[in-house]
Amino acid sequence: MHAAATARTQAQRGAADPPGVRRAGGFLYIASSAFMLTLVVGIFWQNNLFYLIISVVGAILFSAYLLYDIQARPRCMPRWR
Repeated sequence: MHAAATARTQAQRGAADPPGVRRAGGFLYIASSAFMLTLVVGIFWQNNLFYLIISVVGAILFSAYLLYDIQARPRCMPRWR
């Protein structure tokens, strides 16, 4: 009985969440940690190309966090008319 209820709950949760949403949080955490360490390296190693790459990667990482947050929000938020 418990296994059937657990399987049903996981199936309902999986149907509500787009694929990869739960795994994206861990990846984004690791990517942002590596990004912070790279920023510290950038303090000591000054190069214009390095700053350009850091800017592009930061923008992509920020966009990924926005997409993750939008997809992870509950669908039961009230709609404004």
